[in-house]
Amino acid sequence: RPVLLKEQLQRRVAAGERDSAELVCIASGNPAVTFAWSFNGSTISTGQSESPKYSVRQRRKHGNEWWSTLMVKSITEGDYGVYTCIAGNQMGHDFIAFNIVKRSIPDPPEALESMNVSHQGALLVWAPGFDGGLTQSFQLRIQKNQEAPVTFIHIPMNSTSYLLTGLEQGTSYEVSISAKNALGESPYTSPITFQTKSLPIMDSTMSGPVSSGSSTMEFLPAWLLAAAVIGGLVVVANLLICIIYIRRKQWCRTAQACKYITKVNFWSL
Repeated sequence: RPVLLKEQLQRRVAAGERDSAELVCIASGNPAVTFAWSFNGSTISTGQSESPKYSVRQRRKHGNEWWSTLMVKSITEGDYGVYTCIAGNQMGHDFIAFNIVKRSIPDPPEALESMNVSHQGALLVWAPGFDGGLTQSFQLRIQKNQEAPVTFIHIPMNSTSYLLTGLEQGTSYEVSISAKNALGESPYTSPITFQTKSLPIMDSTMSGPVSSGSSTMEFLPAWLLAAAVIGGLVVVANLLICIIYIRRKQWCRTAQACKYITKVNFWSL
């Protein structure tokens, strides 16, 4: 029997009076699928000629997928309500209900979530709710540590994500979101909370066991100490050489003294 592809269908459609509304019904089935429509339980019949109130079109999109579109024209107060699409073939049938409603403020967004949280930012994503039949935009409500002043951020139309930047590291943030259109603003969603990451503290004097990735840090002070000792010995040796040279030069003011010193140095070896 045919299967209606319900996840692809917009089941609530908003329209103003004297406007038109379009309902699209999609089914998968083999053999060929036919459709019938009803309004508040009464069958909609267009006959062979174009109806002043309804227009129905049916087509095969591809493979075993079939579409039927119901156009409701020049809507009045009596046209708001439940419209039912029935898809059938020789194997059986399936049905789904649609609602044509008046334009209204939008529903709150759904599934607000924080992702890719770092030490100074976070990506917020959400799913739009029903737009009330008008173009909608969104507004974020953000508060730090549940104590700081509340910050509001207006999100452009049709956006479903926003990258927060400039946050403080290791800090808790509470976020909620609302939707708005020309008729007003929805309530805010229940808040979600996330905490930014803290930057690691790099301490070269730490003791105790460390991970293999930090082994260089563990031995760094020993290398520095060895380098300092060797450098000190070189400086002392140079100083001693300079002192010996200066004193020898002072003693060698006469050739006789130099000969004596040379002789003494020779026999002292």
